[in-house]
Amino acid sequence: MNTDLFQETIRCLKPDPKCEGVFLLIEPHLLYLSDEQADVYLEVMETEEYTASFHGPTVEIIKSNLPAIFSDIEEGVSLIDMGPGYPDKSLPMVQYLKVRGIPCRYVPVDVSRPFLDLAARHVEPFVEWVYPVHAIFETCADRIPAEVYQYTTYCMIGLTFMNFPPEILVPLLQDIAGGDGRVVVASELLSDTKTEDLVLAAYRTEAARAFGFGPLRHLGFREGELAYQPVFANGRVELHYRLEQAPGDALQALGVRAGHTIVTAVSYRYTENQLRELLRRYFKSQRVFTSPDGGTAVAIGWD
Repeated sequence: MNTDLFQETIRCLKPDPKCEGVFLLIEPHLLYLSDEQADVYLEVMETEEYTASFHGPTVEIIKSNLPAIFSDIEEGVSLIDMGPGYPDKSLPMVQYLKVRGIPCRYVPVDVSRPFLDLAARHVEPFVEWVYPVHAIFETCADRIPAEVYQYTTYCMIGLTFMNFPPEILVPLLQDIAGGDGRVVVASELLSDTKTEDLVLAAYRTEAARAFGFGPLRHLGFREGELAYQPVFANGRVELHYRLEQAPGDALQALGVRAGHTIVTAVSYRYTENQLRELLRRYFKSQRVFTSPDGGTAVAIGWD
């Protein structure tokens, strides 16, 4: 067991104040701390349930709306890519800008060095320069070079947007984008045809279970020691892992017992109206682009 990963993970373990016997381990960066976790996430991206449900439509929305996303850009763009993974959302953007002779500076931000290297390698041929930032989102702002803000700044986060409470994430993105910057987010949408049960289908897979198990491995758990169940509660998907046996001493000292549940990830969901209302609370101007079936949205907000 890696001591550094154990210490960082157990530091984030907190009892759920609303539910006895439930512990929260939902800091999103915990899902990407190790190279193994990065590999598991790429496997999740390749599953049909994940791609068809919302990842694929997100990329297609961006490709279809590039002229609107960059409608008034003349001098240059700085793209701050929050948690790029494989940068299939950023690539259409930088390629579009390059074809039109608009210079772009690219700043990927990720806690995973493999993802930073992956994003930088694929985007570099299309931009002026790349400046990777190895950090969690909450601490990255001071590490972004001032030259980024010489161009119109776009701070983009894909579906990771859904892993954070919006009242925490949106102001953070605004700060990173700067006063004249623009914030781009993506979200799966709830609707009459995309119900909570259909949303959960993407999480009832072995790949999703293995991805959510990553933080538990840092705590010393082994496969088979916890029962996995994704649930929809509190306006979000929650990945629940119930302990089938007593945990180690460090966890017992925190009150964790056999039969208790550890939630390792959450993913918020919105209707289209809820997403629009959320944007109106934070931005003077906003646009929402949706997939043909209304099940996925990419939105941009600015002041």
